[in-house]
Amino acid sequence: MSKKIDQTLEIKPGVRLGANVYTKSGDLLLEKGTILTEKNIQRIRTAGVMNRQKKAEPPPEETLPEEPPPQQTPPKEAPPATPITENKANFQAFAQSYEEKKEESVKLIQDISNGGIVDVDAIVSQTDSIMSELTDKKDLLTFLSFMEGTDDVTYGHSINVSLLCNLFGQWLALEPHELKILTVAGMLHDVGKTRIPPEIINKPGRLTDEEFAIMKTHPQLGYDILSAQNMDKEIQHAALMHHEKIDGSGYPARMASDKISSMTSIVTICDIYDAMTANRSYRKKVCPFEILDFFENKFFGELHTEYLLLFINKIAHSYKNYFVRLSNGDTGEVVHIHPQSIARPIILTSQGVVVDLASDKSLSITEVY
Repeated sequence: MSKKIDQTLEIKPGVRLGANVYTKSGDLLLEKGTILTEKNIQRIRTAGVMNRQKKAEPPPEETLPEEPPPQQTPPKEAPPATPITENKANFQAFAQSYEEKKEESVKLIQDISNGGIVDVDAIVSQTDSIMSELTDKKDLLTFLSFMEGTDDVTYGHSINVSLLCNLFGQWLALEPHELKILTVAGMLHDVGKTRIPPEIINKPGRLTDEEFAIMKTHPQLGYDILSAQNMDKEIQHAALMHHEKIDGSGYPARMASDKISSMTSIVTICDIYDAMTANRSYRKKVCPFEILDFFENKFFGELHTEYLLLFINKIAHSYKNYFVRLSNGDTGEVVHIHPQSIARPIILTSQGVVVDLASDKSLSITEVY
C-alpha cells in the first residue's frame, strides 16, 4: 500500500528530501536529496501521496560512458540514419493503413453526427488494424509525429487520439472491455465539432471571443449526439468532459477531479498531446520535447498526475536513440533521459560532444528527425 505523506516532514521550500518520492503507480516523482521548491511541492500535493519506500526497486537507470567508444561516435558530416529511415518499410505500411482507415473513420463519424448508430466494433477494428502495423507499439508516438497531411482538426485528430488512448490502455494493462471503451472514447471525443461551422473549425488564425464561445459548445454537442443512443456512459462523459481540468479550471462546467473519470482523464492528455504535435493552418507542429517541457511545467495540478507522469515518461523514452536538432543548429543523438528533467536529455552531438541539456539551459531541442 502507498503511504500518505509523512505529516512530520516539513513541506516547505528549502527542505531537502531524505528519501525518493514515488507515485502510487511506482513512477519516480522526486529523488532523494532534492531541495523542495514551490513547483516540487505542487507536484507532491497533486500526486496526493508520498511513497518513501517501494516494494520493488525501479530498474537501474542507464549510464552514459565518460568517453563514448569511437565506433559509437556519429560521423562529423552527418548523423547516422534515424529509426524512421531504418524502419522505413514499417513506417510505410503504417502510413498506408492509417490513410485507408482515416477515410473510413471520416464516413463513420459523419454518419454518427447525422444520427447513425455507433458501431463500437467497427471503430475498434479500424484502430486495431492500424496498430497491427507496428512491430513495436511505442513506435506509434514517433510514427504519428512523422505523418504528413495531418492538418485536420476533427477527423485525423480523432483517429490519432483513439490510437494514443489504445496505447495508453495497453500501458495500464486494461481489461479488453475497458480498452475497447477507451479506444472508442478517443475516436468520438470530438464528434461535437461536426456541428461547429466549418469557417470556425478551419479558421487560419486566432478565434474571436464570439467564435471561441461557439467552439466551446462542442463538448455539449458531442454529449448530446452520443447520449441520444444507448452509448456507454464513459464514452459520453469523455465527449462532454475532455476539456475539464482537475483543478476546476476547464470547460464547459468547470468540474473538479472527483467528477472526472479516469478514462476521460486519459482522453484529455492524449487530446492535448496530439493537438500540439499536429500541423495547423496557423502554426507548425510543436517539437515533442517542447511539449514535454510544457507538460512538466504547466499541467501539473490541471491533469491527472499519475497518468501525466506515465505519459511524459513513455513519450521521452520513445525518442531515446533518435536524432535531434538543437537550438544552436547542432545535431545529435538522444542518449540519456533524466528522470527528473525529462524534457532536457543528454545529447551526443555529431562532433562527439556530450551536451547535458538539464544543466545547459542555453540550449534546447527544436526538432526530432
